[in-house]
Amino acid sequence: PTESGLAASPSARALVPGKRLNFMFLVLDTLRQRDLGCYGAKGGISPNIDHFARKSVLFRRAYSQAPWTKPSVASLFTGGYPRRHSTWEERGRFSILAKKANTMAEIFQHHGFTTVALSANPNVAPHVGMGQGFDRFPHLSDYSNRTTARLTEATLKELKRLKAAANPFLLYVHYLDPHDPYDPYVRTAYCTDRLGGAIITNEVVRSGKAHLLSGEDDLGKILRQGKLPTPRAMTPAEKDYIKGLYDCEVSLVDAAVGQVLQEVKALGLEQDTVVILTADHGEEFQEHGLMRHGYQLFEEM
Repeated sequence: PTESGLAASPSARALVPGKRLNFMFLVLDTLRQRDLGCYGAKGGISPNIDHFARKSVLFRRAYSQAPWTKPSVASLFTGGYPRRHSTWEERGRFSILAKKANTMAEIFQHHGFTTVALSANPNVAPHVGMGQGFDRFPHLSDYSNRTTARLTEATLKELKRLKAAANPFLLYVHYLDPHDPYDPYVRTAYCTDRLGGAIITNEVVRSGKAHLLSGEDDLGKILRQGKLPTPRAMTPAEKDYIKGLYDCEVSLVDAAVGQVLQEVKALGLEQDTVVILTADHGEEFQEHGLMRHGYQLFEEM
């Protein structure tokens, strides 16, 4: 890492001045930096992301502007702090990105790009103001975490459609995994090894419903009460199991990233497309007392 927090691979290509490039954002919801191999994690949880990082510019100190999705992505879209775009917790979870906001999609659209967004998170959708500047923004968010395969299929189809078009494109893809409930419905080889033969009798832990274990439900609108949740008591084995389910979802979405990047290459788009892979925020597993996300601003967030 350099002073600026960048690590550049020797194979990371320089941009060609004046060339019309495509841009693709891959946003992996709730993904912790510290759990990726390219940031030092062991165990092979993210081989596809790690391979991509080795060919790319890796940011070692890149910070989300909020610990939950809506204000974080609004900042990504506008380049403004949450106080500026007013899509943040003090205005309630039903706040909407204002029409007066100037989004990156609108800027790309103004310069002749075809702009498309695919999102499995309901906090990143047209009905909350996030559709500004996108030519297409199909509704893929159904509050279900079993959307990874469906979103990947939609992304592969969209890439083929964009390849056939004449215009350069901006494609924004927002995966919901590894957001809770941690439900790795496809057990990757990594997942099988990670969970092993663990026997967990606590059904809430087994279900991966971290929001029930975090203590949030008892407090209602917590931030407006000035309180913090109190996580339910869990044994060390239960804590490890719930983290294991999360790790499995990281593995699942890593495989999806591999599929998308392989399609970019297969379509001959690799040399003409800038791919940005990031997250909207991280996740807590009681490193500082709490679970999930949205309340604290420690490094795991």
